[in-house]
Amino acid sequence: MRRRVITYWERLIAKHLTERLHCSLGYAIAAISKIRSILLNDRLFSQFCEQNDEEFNRLLMHTEVRGAFEKYMSLKEAIV
Repeated sequence: MRRRVITYWERLIAKHLTERLHCSLGYAIAAISKIRSILLNDRLFSQFCEQNDEEFNRLLMHTEVRGAFEKYMSLKEAIV
């Protein structure tokens, strides 16, 4: 019973966030493409991340977006 309720809420949330999520992912992909399109931007982004002691210091390639989405979904309880 509990799993059914959780699944119901996941579907309800997904229905209302689909457009927002699509729009957000569109902005993220556009920003990543813009930065990666010029090698200097990529290098500057890497330096920026290193200066701020970030765990990651490079942008995701389009093939790695699925992995990022899976990480997002694993953190959904903290977000929602």
